[in-house]
Amino acid sequence: MDKDEIGALVTTAKNSDKLFEEINIAVALQDAEFVHVMHFKGETRPCVSFFYAIHAWHGEIVNKEPDKHDHVKWFDLDKLPGNLIPRHRKALEYISKKIYYSEEDW
Repeated sequence: MDKDEIGALVTTAKNSDKLFEEINIAVALQDAEFVHVMHFKGETRPCVSFFYAIHAWHGEIVNKEPDKHDHVKWFDLDKLPGNLIPRHRKALEYISKKIYYSEEDW
């Protein structure tokens, strides 16, 4: 299975609805490119995170869930905040190297 096939499996309308629910944007499926999947050990069970490059969206990005997130902010990749979840930092490294699958924290 190649990266486009993996992306097609998980890029659904439900994911697009989640973006609107959390940060007020709508993304057309053709504007979401699958870039990485990470399999990792969660606190109580195995977990999987999918990462996408979003090439275009409609709407203004706002934090619609302030009880879950402090804020939404853009960062240069070489100036990421120190409190970034280590797994997410590692995913960004993999994405920059075009590595589409990883396993972490096992």
